[in-house]
Amino acid sequence: VECTTDQDCFPRIRSRKPTLIPFTKVDMCECYADSNLVPFDECEGEGDDTCPISKCAGDACEGSSAVCDTNVGVCNLNASLSTANSTEADRNETVAETASTSVTEPTKAAEVQCTQDAECIPIIRKSIPSPDTPLVGVELCSCYVQSSLEPLFDECQGEDVTTCQMTENSIISCDVMACDEKEGYCNTEGGGGVCELRELEVDNDEDDNVVNATVIATACNTSNDCFPTMRDRVPSNQDVIGVGSCGCYSDSKIDPFDECQGEADATCATASCVEDSCMM
Repeated sequence: VECTTDQDCFPRIRSRKPTLIPFTKVDMCECYADSNLVPFDECEGEGDDTCPISKCAGDACEGSSAVCDTNVGVCNLNASLSTANSTEADRNETVAETASTSVTEPTKAAEVQCTQDAECIPIIRKSIPSPDTPLVGVELCSCYVQSSLEPLFDECQGEDVTTCQMTENSIISCDVMACDEKEGYCNTEGGGGVCELRELEVDNDEDDNVVNATVIATACNTSNDCFPTMRDRVPSNQDVIGVGSCGCYSDSKIDPFDECQGEADATCATASCVEDSCMM
């Protein structure tokens, strides 16, 4: 029994889901009715290693409430006035469907993260939670793949920025080339679509290598994730990747380019650019 009164129920945004088994209830970042008495296990039995955490952009439960159907002891979502004014027959049908759902007979099909390779983006991890929180996914500064169809992975795993370890707030500097020899691809074996990471095939043609070395690869899901910026810092102990000092390039809000390329401030010169090279 999930509830005996409405006070036992509350609306909740799903922030985790399993990846090895078909998930039940709603998808990631959608709203559902949960129980204070018998909370729903969003990982559905899986461990942290295979049950990712998502940082949801909006409040899918805004304006929603949860109520208890005392006839069967099940929490249901009451999302709007139209739902509240639905017929008793529709309500009973919903309750019956909820009560009959089981792990072996999920309400959702197997997860589909992608349909094509372009939807799988390699990203360098720039944040990890505090040591007290079990790490989900790759280590700090390691490369992983993100689906453009899925909500962005919350690298802090739900922790506040005050406890989450972030490279931009510490002396730690990631190798900006950690993803350079890797690419994301969509694995459609078995009928689904899962983003995976693989080693990039190296082209031994000298001309191609020169071209690839001058590209600054940054991550994005939409055009709003990208912005033009002028480079005002360059490393001094290694070859410069991409444009030179005061040159204009496209940067990412999701995975900003490290203009020092891993070098410390002492060897990473700052330029005073006279003109804005990004002005069109």
